[in-house]
Amino acid sequence: MVSQLLTELDGITSLRAVVVVAATNRPDLIDAALLRPGRMDRMLYIGPPDAPAREAIVRMQLARVPHDASIDVSIAGAALAGYSGAEIVGIFRDAAVRAVHDATLPAPRLEARHLLAAAAAMPRQITPAMLDFYARFHRAT
Repeated sequence: MVSQLLTELDGITSLRAVVVVAATNRPDLIDAALLRPGRMDRMLYIGPPDAPAREAIVRMQLARVPHDASIDVSIAGAALAGYSGAEIVGIFRDAAVRAVHDATLPAPRLEARHLLAAAAAMPRQITPAMLDFYARFHRAT
């Protein structure tokens, strides 16, 4: 796979206005040949979402489901500190299922208690050791 990608990047015809974007959670395992200048020569570290980013994710998720108007975006964002963006989306999916199970007529509505229960049921996957590893790796590059 690496050799095919290198062939495409270094091909016979010159590539113009082509940007290759790649993502990994293991930057230490990237083949050195891919990191030479002119190939994938820039590395960006994207950490866990900060408070404004979590609040934006909460707003986007709330826009997708009927919810109680009393849900405070900033409080929900603070309660979800330490979770990745994907984990926050997963928490909202679980909370929506919990809301459906608790529903009474006429329709289910997501409530803060559903979010709190879903967050309590999902362990954070990002550990302090992982954050330390990425910080050390980022400083070394």
